Amino acid sequence: STNPVASIYAWTRGLAHRAKLDKNEALAKFCKYLEDATVETIESGYMTKDLAICVHGWDVKEGEHYLITEKFMDKIDENFQKKWKDVMH
Repeated sequence: STNPVASIYAWTRGLAHRAKLDKNEALAKFCKYLEDATVETIESGYMTKDLAICVHGWDVKEGEHYLITEKFMDKIDENFQKKWKDVMH
């Protein structure tokens, strides 16, 4: 399996390059906001188990130190939607 953060960055970096080539500012903003939302989610304490182990050591508990992948992705989406809503209005 791959850490969701690695997958997000693999896609956003590729899409950001495509945005640069096409001069697509909306796509570039999308990539930046998704990356920012990902980092902010982790910085606010929401992370996957592999990252939680790096921060807290091996004695981590789901819900206390980390989220399962689906809930982590939901939290990133929640943070992204707040950013994107401001752009769309």
